[in-house]
Amino acid sequence: MARKSKFLEDLDFITKKPGTGSSESALSEIPIDRIRFDPDQPRKSLPQGSLQELADSIARHGMLEPVLVRPAQEGAWLLICGERRVRAAQLAGLASVPALVRNLEEPDIRLIQLIENVQREDLPPLEIARAIDEIVKRYGLTQETCAKALGKSRSYVSRHLSLLMSDETTMKALETGMIRDPEAVTLMNRMESGVRQEFLDRALSTNTPITVRAVREELERTESPGRREFSGSFGAAEPTLPYPVEESRPPSSAPELSIDETREVGKSRPPEAKDPVVMIDLPLGVWKKLLGRLGIDPETPVDEIKRRLMGVQ
Repeated sequence: MARKSKFLEDLDFITKKPGTGSSESALSEIPIDRIRFDPDQPRKSLPQGSLQELADSIARHGMLEPVLVRPAQEGAWLLICGERRVRAAQLAGLASVPALVRNLEEPDIRLIQLIENVQREDLPPLEIARAIDEIVKRYGLTQETCAKALGKSRSYVSRHLSLLMSDETTMKALETGMIRDPEAVTLMNRMESGVRQEFLDRALSTNTPITVRAVREELERTESPGRREFSGSFGAAEPTLPYPVEESRPPSSAPELSIDETREVGKSRPPEAKDPVVMIDLPLGVWKKLLGRLGIDPETPVDEIKRRLMGVQ
């Protein structure tokens, strides 16, 4: 594990301007020919098409965001973040670029570079997953701390890390770029293994991209009606209820109470009276979190969820 990074104690230092609490940083205009690219930079390729587009933008509007450098030998500067911007500035004919100068140690440099790469919009999900995995393991971070460092949600981190546990065929689809959205893998994991394998083989053999929409359509085709009714489509639509929302719920022999009304039940209810049913409206996301805390898979059949909830001590 790498030494504890000071960067983790000051996650927004890159955006701090001189005089705002970061005595080590200073904004300067640095000649491009004195900037040295870091040979250990985790990012190994730059798409030429998007690089030219950025160069055209810089030629018109200038460089709007400074790069990050640290002092190097012989009056040079080691580039930490912003290689794409520097190379685009070269294409645009600029002689110098704005740079935030900061004295940083090796562990901080590597962490910042990994984080910058994860935040790239064009990075394939499997590369993001591997970068996150390296950050978590090298610096001993929890997923929550890693999410904070990345400026992402915890679910973003956990969803990408779960890609690394995919089966061989799914990994192949991720490696070849057939899958570009981690949610597609999350949805595929709801399929039975045989169905998932057949779906992946069919997509790979026909070179058909595996989109979230395609996976949902396959689930609609292969899932049983009862399972589909409960699980819904994970954000595409509200889950289907067994009765219209505006109609009354199925009749019950037990009285229905609101949360507030339950506070008085124990004071007046006869011992022989039937236990009342408490009605509460919860957002789907909260319901799933609640089941997760109880160790219950939200995709479990409704009757089984009810049975397990009834058995909670």
